[in-house]
Amino acid sequence: MSRSTPWVAIDVETTGLAVERDRIYEIGIVSIDPAGRVIEKYETLIRPVGHELSERLASNLSEAPVFSEVAGDIVERLRRGTVVGHVATFDLTMLDAELHRLGSGLPEVPYLCTNDLALGLHLDSPNRRLGMLCHVLGVEMPAWHTAIGDAEATSRLLEQLLQIAEN
Repeated sequence: MSRSTPWVAIDVETTGLAVERDRIYEIGIVSIDPAGRVIEKYETLIRPVGHELSERLASNLSEAPVFSEVAGDIVERLRRGTVVGHVATFDLTMLDAELHRLGSGLPEVPYLCTNDLALGLHLDSPNRRLGMLCHVLGVEMPAWHTAIGDAEATSRLLEQLLQIAEN
């Protein structure tokens, strides 16, 4: 498959699913050039301001930057290509909420959702969760439920889904 723009695979880990109150505490971004080569990996923990955390999470995030310290880096990376996520609207909505808390918002970025793509391809899979689709399609997923691990798996899943779509 030939394409002219890079993919920017993203994943966020959050304190919950409610965009109004929950916060991002980890983000992973994998940039892939048009030939399919990884050109950059970016990952960071984020210390949620004003959000009560479990003791384990609080201790892991005590030295992490707050979102305002990394927001510019994140937005710059998202603008480098077509954003890809598994349930991409969740990741982008959470990022937009974090940016709104800073008085800004997520700029319009083109995106592709691997969950929606898998649905459109009518894959024979018990469900469309990232881990299950990776298993069904033979995509390696060595680091489950870490933002960078899920972003890497999403980028590899995308390549498999695009091959299926071409055929």
